[in-house]
Amino acid sequence: MVLHMGRVFSRLWIATLLAIGVPSLVYAQGDPLTPWRNGVTVRDAVGKPARHTIHSYYVCNPESPEGKQILFFASTAANGYSGEVCIVDRATGVETVLARDIHTEDAHRVACQQWCSGGRRVAFHDVIDGRWNVSVVDVSTGQRRTLIHD
Repeated sequence: MVLHMGRVFSRLWIATLLAIGVPSLVYAQGDPLTPWRNGVTVRDAVGKPARHTIHSYYVCNPESPEGKQILFFASTAANGYSGEVCIVDRATGVETVLARDIHTEDAHRVACQQWCSGGRRVAFHDVIDGRWNVSVVDVSTGQRRTLIHD
């Protein structure tokens, strides 16, 4: 019975590949990104070496709403738990540190930094004296405001 179901599954899989997957099979032999490489410039978003950088947590877009800046967390700590919330201008490459000495839970979520207020502010979390804090920083003025503790 299991062998028979395996054959049925294999036949369905082959039929699916033949019906919709022929182009995928062709690209699998070469570079699947070839169609997107023409007329595109690929470069590092940030240029400072010897640090860990990570964009916003996977549920947040690291690009500002108008697409001109990228929001990220940067750390020179070996574990990546402490660092800075930064933005970089995509056109010029100029980096701006929005918040320094940020302490996080882990190097994957980092400060959970994210754009808010239509790109005018950035929200993030931080651990200060053992207490969790959620803060916002105004992108144009650099003014930081803690919204809530714990």
